[in-house]
Amino acid sequence: MSAEKKVYGYKNNKKELTFNSVSEAHRQGYIKKSVLNSIKTGKPYKGYFFVYERATPQDTPQAEQKIFKTELPLKKSENNKIIRYSQCKRIVSRGILAGDFHCGSFVGLTPPQYQINGDNKDTERYYRFQKESWNWFSNKIEQYKPFDFGIWNGDLIDGHQDKAGGIELMYPDMRIQTNIATDIIEYVNPRHNFITKGTPYHVGKSEDWETIIADNIGAKIGGEIDLNIAGVVINAKHKVGSSSLIHGRATPALRNRISEEIWQEMDGRPRINLYIRNHVHYYLYIIDARGHVLILPALQGAISKFGRECEKPIDYGFAIMDIYEDKTFDINVFLTVVEAQKRVVINVE
Repeated sequence: MSAEKKVYGYKNNKKELTFNSVSEAHRQGYIKKSVLNSIKTGKPYKGYFFVYERATPQDTPQAEQKIFKTELPLKKSENNKIIRYSQCKRIVSRGILAGDFHCGSFVGLTPPQYQINGDNKDTERYYRFQKESWNWFSNKIEQYKPFDFGIWNGDLIDGHQDKAGGIELMYPDMRIQTNIATDIIEYVNPRHNFITKGTPYHVGKSEDWETIIADNIGAKIGGEIDLNIAGVVINAKHKVGSSSLIHGRATPALRNRISEEIWQEMDGRPRINLYIRNHVHYYLYIIDARGHVLILPALQGAISKFGRECEKPIDYGFAIMDIYEDKTFDINVFLTVVEAQKRVVINVE
């Protein structure tokens, strides 16, 4: 922090002191070494919170919650919940980016009203997974809401599970699966919703069950969607190629972008700032001189009949996107390892 920056003193969430510099505040007896430390930790001094003019949340974690909302013209959330700032630029739009719910599966994303009864050894592990994963997801939503837009990137339901004979479906009825996905999106409650269609294996070969979800929430739906949100152009599509080599995962993602760029040349589509993909159940984020390519993690666990045949790790999570007034953006990807899906070591004496 430089000495030229103004320093503000807050009490009861109101700005009561203003100094043109740290040295001026020091001359008046307010800024000392201990106060400088309090600015970095968010602790009060003499009943005041002291904040630099361009302090960031990393410098003042408590002040982020208690002070910045009264000083900076940034988007507020209900009940003064935490809002992330990037060098105090004004957020003009916040969105959630998520997909691969696989609702209906024992290890799909499952709200409490649909969670399985875990009162026997066959279902107890699934119950723990559903409860733990939903609690983690909902806690993040509560922390970062409200959302201006939601991009729900396909495979929101698990389908009939033809390959596995449906043995890992908690709810084989596709109508219930669509209800679960609908309830999840309505819980998150973005102002605008966009759905990309998942793979026919999961969402219907002769029908598109995800259109029912779109109808339920009034969302736009398509196999591929182009959006211009606050000046940032986003291309969302569910499927992207995978790689048998972990260190080769970027290849199909970048190949897909090249194909999209050829289409841009052919039919005059706008230049894409961010490509979003799902499907492969791992997270990858590529940033280079030509833009951003994001492969989102999944919201389905790994403990499945065919999952046990896989040696590649999966990533569990979703992302939140903040778009700023200068048309830049940040993406926070939230990942977790659900304890209930960890393998147990059997101790033999």
